[in-house]
Amino acid sequence: MVKPPAVESIHASIAPADTLLAERRALYSLAVELLCPDMGDSEVADEVLDSPLVRFHIGEALAGRADITLGELTACLEAPGTTRSAHGLPVIADARAHEPLAPLLRTIETQPGLRLLTDGPRFEQAYSIVEQGVLLALKVSPGLIEDLLAHVNLFAVLDPDTSHGLASASSRWFPGIVLIDAPATPIEVAEGLVHEAAHQKFFDFAITRQFLGAKSDTAEQFVTSWSKKSWPMEQTVAAWHAYSLMYRFAMDAGVAEGHCEVSAASLLPKAGERAAEIGNWLVAHAEYLENDARTLLAGLLETVEPLGFSSTRSTQAITGRLRLAPDVRVAARKQRGQRIVVATASIPPELYWVDPDAADSLQLIKDEADGLEVDDLVDRLAAQWGVVPEFARPRVSTGLQALLDAALIH
Repeated sequence: MVKPPAVESIHASIAPADTLLAERRALYSLAVELLCPDMGDSEVADEVLDSPLVRFHIGEALAGRADITLGELTACLEAPGTTRSAHGLPVIADARAHEPLAPLLRTIETQPGLRLLTDGPRFEQAYSIVEQGVLLALKVSPGLIEDLLAHVNLFAVLDPDTSHGLASASSRWFPGIVLIDAPATPIEVAEGLVHEAAHQKFFDFAITRQFLGAKSDTAEQFVTSWSKKSWPMEQTVAAWHAYSLMYRFAMDAGVAEGHCEVSAASLLPKAGERAAEIGNWLVAHAEYLENDARTLLAGLLETVEPLGFSSTRSTQAITGRLRLAPDVRVAARKQRGQRIVVATASIPPELYWVDPDAADSLQLIKDEADGLEVDDLVDRLAAQWGVVPEFARPRVSTGLQALLDAALIH
């Protein structure tokens, strides 16, 4: 088998991990600003915005299923109770975590009654193996694991008496937390970490980058050859990404050569074959993927073809005075040249990512209560970008068209 490409480099070509985390925090921060009545002038700390429990509650509020307050979100930091560090990875070690994580456990349990292992001799034994497993993963694939660990904020061990064979799990409703069944060997920990952390990385990509558009819901479903299960597009892409990363780890660990012994239930020996099967199907259905998803697909498959990347579309000349649409909120922008997240003050709010050129236009339009003439906007941005107006105008027009299409300006 050919060794797969450097996954972390391909991830970084879409967005470096620190950029991805900053954008994710900006999204959640704007959501808190819109949804928390007690927000005032308070700023939400990164550690709050990174909490899986906080992100769960924000997600519920964005979906219109719950109300949140800043005080409740801050209290979420203490909810999991005591944690222990496994080479920097926080591991839940407190029975008090069961209550706040009960909704998570219900979403992943195969049978009712799933519980965490948090204390006693069995936990101590499991924790020791978790430490060894994290260290093994870091030694085998340091670049890959460090890239993935940036997206994992909590780690928990499942009670094997209640897991009913569930090897590992995570949930998009509680992003940032990884769970594994009480492990027997360090390689089980490493495999579960790569598998589930890959899903966490994918989730952060999906909410901040161009991955899946509305039409992806209309795509036919992928049917696995090994279980005959049908998966919708989002699940298919997430599974392909996870299998691709597990294949990379398996190759680094020498699983195929027998340098690393795994159990009969391990997915590592099968990861390359399954990644190829799903990847080939996705290439044939690339029209349902947005550009960043295509970049990831082309990079991990090492294809030569561009997979039907969409080209920049032509726009009609935009003239007149433009204003920010009513009830549109623009997140704070720390520096020029960054994307920004924008929201409508509806209930629930709608969130949009705006690319740098469009963001430059939006910032200038937002600051003018009476609006801004397009010609004036072009002149200002030409000076800001250090180009002549005739070169700035096409960039400005493309950005304005995107803002108009999203009804963020009028």
